[in-house]
Amino acid sequence: MNIGSNIKARIYDKGLDIPQVASKSGISQSTLYNLITKKSVETKWLEKLSAALEMPITAFFEETQADSRDQSQVVKGDGVVAMNHSQGNQITGPDQDKALKDSEKLELEELRKENRELYKQLLECKDQLLKLKGL
Repeated sequence: MNIGSNIKARIYDKGLDIPQVASKSGISQSTLYNLITKKSVETKWLEKLSAALEMPITAFFEETQADSRDQSQVVKGDGVVAMNHSQGNQITGPDQDKALKDSEKLELEELRKENRELYKQLLECKDQLLKLKGL
């Protein structure tokens, strides 16, 4: 997952462009253009963008249409998030919904919510660590 690409996708999903979002968020256009090229973005920028786009900060971590492949994330002890893209023999699309029972769907949604919250906390910890290191 590329956070910058997700930011760009969310901006266009809202029918806005970079200059409009820059104005609404208080972020300069040059900074915003820089952010949409990054794989990692500081929480302070995500907070401003989520307010400007009127969406939760977790929206930047959700799969976009451009990320239609199955993705798994592993957070390693060194603070690196490793991504794995695969389709394998998994059921995708409408057939997946038919295959999952209602209870499995609910459990899956709860796990996704928990995953988004944990990822948000991870980013906040990363920002705190960078501040402590003086970066």
